[in-house]
Amino acid sequence: MRYQHPLSLLMIDIDHFKVINDSHGHATGDAVLLHFAQLLSRELRENDLIGRIGGEEFAVLLPSSGLDQATLVAERMRKAVEQSQMLVRGQPLHFTASFGVAEFLPQELSLDSLMARADGALYEAKRQGRNRVLMATPPGA
Repeated sequence: MRYQHPLSLLMIDIDHFKVINDSHGHATGDAVLLHFAQLLSRELRENDLIGRIGGEEFAVLLPSSGLDQATLVAERMRKAVEQSQMLVRGQPLHFTASFGVAEFLPQELSLDSLMARADGALYEAKRQGRNRVLMATPPGA
């Protein structure tokens, strides 16, 4: 806020991760998480921050990125995940991910509010069929 630079947040969730764990085992689930994190990291700049929130959910903080730029980054990530594959016992494993994108707005004054909006967009993406990127609505809209 001090320097009036945009800041955006991506909330990301691997689609149907429980099915992967249940069908292929936790070791494969762990390998999917690692592969997923590597795919996402390849699309980031040096000053972007990525972290695992818990389970199969990740967050990416994009300093100096407005909503449009962050949405493009999320779409690149989504395509990279969709086009990737892993071999599990010699068989290809494909998976997808859903993304929620929100830009920090000065009237929020709270990282919790930003995270809640990005998370709301993520869950709406999942509700609409998964494997998609949705932008969050501004607070109070």
